[in-house]
Amino acid sequence: MGLNAQDLKNIASALSALARALADWGNTHPITDPTQQAQFDDFVSSLVQASDSLMNAAVTAALANVAVSAADLQNATDRARHTLKVINDVTTALKIAGAAVALGTSLLSPAPSTVSGALNGLVQAVQPASPAPTGS
Repeated sequence: MGLNAQDLKNIASALSALARALADWGNTHPITDPTQQAQFDDFVSSLVQASDSLMNAAVTAALANVAVSAADLQNATDRARHTLKVINDVTTALKIAGAAVALGTSLLSPAPSTVSGALNGLVQAVQPASPAPTGS
């Protein structure tokens, strides 16, 4: 079926929305038969699990296309941690925090350029503040 990361993310979102709609329906339409209620709850739960699995697959597919290596990510975060140990400037700390949040968030996005841009943002936030760490 050839689905890309964005397709998987969209399908996961659609299934999640459907699960919420079913749960809302269940909240406004009481099911008196315990067997039917259990079956309904199981279906909603299974739909949520399917949505979560598809979202995980979307993230995995997106990360497979990212041109940034795990070593690059590790080096950037190590350098940021080192910089935070040696600075006293709140502005720089805020820049590093914001860049780190952007990087973490970008890893959940299926756009490789977003991850690369966010990693570059973290590197730039750290760059003027501190030399590279000499060890972990």
